[in-house]
Amino acid sequence: MQQKQNYVLWIGVALVVLLLIFPPWKFSSKAFGAQSETPGPYALIFNPPKGAGTVQVDMTRLAIPVGVVILITGAVLFTLRNNKNDKPKQ
Repeated sequence: MQQKQNYVLWIGVALVVLLLIFPPWKFSSKAFGAQSETPGPYALIFNPPKGAGTVQVDMTRLAIPVGVVILITGAVLFTLRNNKNDKPKQ
């Protein structure tokens, strides 16, 4: 793996870790027998936001940016590959 590919890979990993440390939250409440979900803010995983009802990580809003970062990182790694010189360094 080339040095540029290593940089791109580590930047992608760092972005995914940041997205997982600061996830989006949602507030769930039940009123009159109906379930209601409201999007909440992004907040530190160890310090969720305070709100009415149950507070949960919004997995749908989290999966989309994580997936986009993974796809972009993979695409950049793919474009930086060097087919001619894929021999390992000795």
